[in-house]
Amino acid sequence: MQFLSRKWFLLVLLGFSSILLTALVAPGAVVVWDGGSMVDDYFTTAENWVGDVAPASTDDLQFDGDVRTNPVSDDVFPTYNSLAFNATASAFTVDSFDPITLAATTYTIVNNSAVLQTINAPVAFAAGAQIRATAGNLALGNVTLGGATRFYGDGFTTTINGNLTGTSAITTGSGTVVLTADNTATYTAGAITIDNNSVLRLTASGAAGANDSTEASMIYITGASTEGGTLELEGGITIDKWIKLQSRSGDYVDVSHIRSTGNNTLRGRIYTRAGGSNHNIESVSGLLTIESLFDQILSGARLVRFGGEGDIKIAGTMTGNSTIADSSWRVGKIGAGTLTYDSSTISYFGDTGVFGGTLEVTATAGSALALSPKITVASGATLDVSATGLALSDTQYLQGSGIVVGNVAASSLTTISPGTISNAVVWEYTEAAGTLQVNGNLDLSAGANVIWNLAALSEANPGTDFDTLTVSGDMTLGATSTLTLDFAVLPEELRPDYATPDVFWGSDRSWKIVDVDDAAILTGDFATLVNDSFAGVGTFDTRVSGNEIFLDFDSVYNPLPPVPGDTDNNRIVNELDAAKVAQNWGISVTGGFADGDFNDDDLVNAADAAIQAANWGDHTGSESASTVPEPGMIALLLGLTLVVLPRRTGR
Repeated sequence: MQFLSRKWFLLVLLGFSSILLTALVAPGAVVVWDGGSMVDDYFTTAENWVGDVAPASTDDLQFDGDVRTNPVSDDVFPTYNSLAFNATASAFTVDSFDPITLAATTYTIVNNSAVLQTINAPVAFAAGAQIRATAGNLALGNVTLGGATRFYGDGFTTTINGNLTGTSAITTGSGTVVLTADNTATYTAGAITIDNNSVLRLTASGAAGANDSTEASMIYITGASTEGGTLELEGGITIDKWIKLQSRSGDYVDVSHIRSTGNNTLRGRIYTRAGGSNHNIESVSGLLTIESLFDQILSGARLVRFGGEGDIKIAGTMTGNSTIADSSWRVGKIGAGTLTYDSSTISYFGDTGVFGGTLEVTATAGSALALSPKITVASGATLDVSATGLALSDTQYLQGSGIVVGNVAASSLTTISPGTISNAVVWEYTEAAGTLQVNGNLDLSAGANVIWNLAALSEANPGTDFDTLTVSGDMTLGATSTLTLDFAVLPEELRPDYATPDVFWGSDRSWKIVDVDDAAILTGDFATLVNDSFAGVGTFDTRVSGNEIFLDFDSVYNPLPPVPGDTDNNRIVNELDAAKVAQNWGISVTGGFADGDFNDDDLVNAADAAIQAANWGDHTGSESASTVPEPGMIALLLGLTLVVLPRRTGR
């Protein structure tokens, strides 16, 4: 009996222990707001919750329905696990007498409804908190961070209208996070990461917190080939922070790292992290002033593109790292706005491309382009150096089809190349015809080399078929000025050095390649021409007439007449020519022999096939012109002839 009593005692003790342990580890309940009280909107009023049970400190609170949508937490320093708005919830505004502490590390605050949900009550988070605007926007008041906090938006926006307090890291994982208060005094050492494709929008000066000049308080904008985060500035604000830009590549190469709307200012330090080669800064409207140390700290030249309809001014230091080989910026100006260099400490040795809008160099930044090897001004874009002029060194190129405003002076080995274009990432250059316009004086007396491209067998379309230079001020050429003729843009068979030159080269030709304003002065001529003589074809020379320079071609070439049946003008009628006839069979053409029309009736048909068969063979002089087509080719030509006969009979 004594044994049994002890046994039962142990079983009872074990049972109580189990119950106690269960109570200690059991999660809180889910309590759902129904606003059922006839008296007030308080959390502690049991009738406001489904089942008439007020929430306990470990509970998960859910708000639903459209009754009493302004609930108030009236407990003393209340603590709950999480807070959520259900899919069928109307727009709620949650208030509190004291700050609410939320303990959950996942799904800490969630909006599952499609309407804006507002929490005016101050909220304190535990480490690892997650705020999720899953189906609609969220608005919060003052927020105290207890540890690393992550925001998710899934295409929606979370706005913090109060202050951020703490020193913990923040990550915006998706959607948009908006900070609207000056957090300089309250968010003192927390780093912010703009991750994935999220947006951090700052609408107050100091919104991102204090700057302690370390990475502990930086804004880090991720990149590489899988990240497209963006920092947005709005409202006429100043942000004094370190900003790290991870280079972009792949599908995210064009996504803005920083986007500004209105008149905003960046201070602190902006610097790079590996991931790709591209960095993008955009001014949507107004003026973005960058007073930062704009620091390229990686090896090699990394591209930064300044774009947008608004303007951007660089008023700080823009340079590479002198201790790292080849560390520098390449700069691309895109969009319709103006990029202004307005600092004496802008110095980079990567290429510069003005692809849209204007790049302006002020008197303060007069030598900003001195180390940029290639300066490209694309069609429709402007480089404004009117304040200082542009002095080009021996190693520099000035190229493109845009406008240079101001005086330009070249050194002995400077290259001027009208028409040359590069893509918007300033990595690849393509020779093309164009017009480079200098609205000022152009001084080539030290002996610069001008490259002239011919892009089509034409004298009629300057800037399209061949290069031109137009100068509104004085133009001076010296005893060592060089003009280099470049025919590489032409297809090989159209060049003057082709084995059987085109009939175009059988006549004298002339192109106006320089046009100086009538009110200005043109002095001198090109002293040297390169690639100007072609044996048996002709020679080129320049001719000055008033304020114009012409490039003349003196032909000695007597081309043989074209061979009927020859579509590629190589004087050989073969399978390639027959294929062109087959390709255009029965259709109207305008290209003559090149399209397979040998009788000039603008139609490719049996008559042309017969002409081709009659002229089959090599007409270059090495073989008889009467060579007979291969049997298979005879069958093809006869087949094409027969195909068209029934069609004509039926008409």
